[in-house]
Amino acid sequence: MRPLAALLTLAVLVSPLSAQRPSISDSATVGTGPTNLVLIPCFSCRWKSFEPFMERNKDRYTMLAMTALGFGGSPVPRLPINGPIPVWQQATIDAFVRTIVGRDLHGVTVIGHSLGGGFAAHVAARLPDRVSRVILLDANPFSDRSWFKEDSADRRAQADTTFIQQTANLASADAWQRFNSPPSYAEPDRRVAIHGWFMATSRSVVIEYWRENSLLDNNPVLAGLSMPVLDVKSISPAISNTDSAKADRLDEWRRNG
Repeated sequence: MRPLAALLTLAVLVSPLSAQRPSISDSATVGTGPTNLVLIPCFSCRWKSFEPFMERNKDRYTMLAMTALGFGGSPVPRLPINGPIPVWQQATIDAFVRTIVGRDLHGVTVIGHSLGGGFAAHVAARLPDRVSRVILLDANPFSDRSWFKEDSADRRAQADTTFIQQTANLASADAWQRFNSPPSYAEPDRRVAIHGWFMATSRSVVIEYWRENSLLDNNPVLAGLSMPVLDVKSISPAISNTDSAKADRLDEWRRNG
């Protein structure tokens, strides 16, 4: 059955990707401020993860927040899975780019959290005339090369292993619930919302984005950016959530621009 599955995957891949151009269907624009922000949330999250920030800053910025394709219960595009190229991540990046261009945004600061940080770097690389700054919040580890395979065949093998392992690991309902547990430091109402977004993202979508991390190298893209980049680590108050600790982190971020 393996050759047949490969042929079916290939049959989808050889069809022009231009004919499969899914658009961002879950987004929001908030604010009337003079500076344009584009906000890209984390793995499995909806744009609503930025909603409190957007409400607080609606007078300072005009903010466009977008959910990645298939995340958080948004419509799942008809794209191939378990293929040799990162189709889903590239389709999401393409959709983000088309949305920004379609709205004719300029002077944009792109902010990406976790997986969204990788997307933010790619968006900025594609739109250097529109993006002026990039802010990465606990983004995928760009500097750590230990997990990334240089050879393309090794990358595909690593992706295949991820697909097999995570399909098995997430097969049961209990395992899926545990995997989608919201962060312990979140406020109770936010924990409920985050858990809902996580659970609304299908297993197949989660596994496909996950395995494609082995296929898409963000480092050259980030290194080639022409605009300023602020890479913020440990924004999640996992160690301390006191007011003084928050103030220390804010002071550090301000010192770094």
